[in-house]
Amino acid sequence: MSITETIRDTFSGILTRESIRSTVGTATKKINGYLSLFDRDNEESIDYKTGLSILRDTQVATGFDILKYLLSSKKWILTNTEEDKEIYDFIYDMLTNMDTELNTVVKQMTAAILWGFNVHELIFDVNSDGYLVFTDIVPLHIKTLQENPFIYDDDTGELISIHQRTGKYDIEIPEYKCLIYSFGSLYDELEGRGLLYDFLPVVEDKENLMDLLMTFAVRNGSPTMYGKADNEISRDEMLTAFEDIADGTMGMTVGPNEDVGILESSHNGEIFFNALAYKDNQIFRRMFIGNLLMGDNSQTGTYAQAQTQLEFGQFVFDGILEEIANCIQTKINLITQLNFSSERKAPIISFDKFTSGDMQKLFSILTPLMQNGVVDSENTAVQESLALLFKSEAE
Repeated sequence: MSITETIRDTFSGILTRESIRSTVGTATKKINGYLSLFDRDNEESIDYKTGLSILRDTQVATGFDILKYLLSSKKWILTNTEEDKEIYDFIYDMLTNMDTELNTVVKQMTAAILWGFNVHELIFDVNSDGYLVFTDIVPLHIKTLQENPFIYDDDTGELISIHQRTGKYDIEIPEYKCLIYSFGSLYDELEGRGLLYDFLPVVEDKENLMDLLMTFAVRNGSPTMYGKADNEISRDEMLTAFEDIADGTMGMTVGPNEDVGILESSHNGEIFFNALAYKDNQIFRRMFIGNLLMGDNSQTGTYAQAQTQLEFGQFVFDGILEEIANCIQTKINLITQLNFSSERKAPIISFDKFTSGDMQKLFSILTPLMQNGVVDSENTAVQESLALLFKSEAE
């Protein structure tokens, strides 16, 4: 038996993909005593269906697109801390030859910003040199992780597996095969705390405001005709004439003692539009993006305030990428220990830092696109601009 076959036989369990490529909805019932992660008794819970309804809000979807492209645009860096060229070359070759590019994996991991956590499965194989490598990192759909996704050891409290569930299957994936990123955790809880929870009341307020705006438009937004008649017959004829005008008649006649006029509201619904703009502003501020950067033409902010938010966002973006790098580092350490002596150190992965110049680039690219409102995130040109935002610096 060759060395490669021997290694394949030894690691037969680790070489099998566990997760499901889910295309079906998550079952809502509880099984085997599992409690739903998104149980309604938890006031901070956001179930999958509610999350999708929040993401239908244009401002939420656009803001996340911007964050996703920003964070995944930064180049990853591998640093050899102990000048161990053999391990460095091995890890670098593995990361650059995966089926899915590492920056695409980072883009997928940003889903944790919305949902609180994100899970990928590592796909292992044995390379031509007889080393164990992961050839791909595949995402687990959040809708398959709705019911108690994290399984812990009853005695030690350590995470032992990930529970993935669809309508037909229940799968438990060993912890060592999973890349887990949690966002917004206060006490290291793996479920995290996604921004969708924060956006829920804001989006509900926007929907209520839109209902009120539509009511205003129907009742007060259009001119109202009034008439004065000197007898009951003339009144009935005048009402009939008003109905004809509503149906398209161009005019009507009245007697010498009668009068017809038009009442128009002195307001154009500004209060509703201002309130909607404020709610949109809340969404982008929660995503660490300055309001003026997003094309806000109201008086709710100044350039200096926007710059302050950009500088703050710069630190937040760097922090998120550092957390993601730490997650990936744990798996680099694992693959190093499986292939080499535990005394040898794995190289360190990190990402380029954001700079004030990056923020100015973002400003200059997005501002012309947003003079009249929010970025159309479905526009191909906008997506390409965001995805290639820092390409010149990364090369």
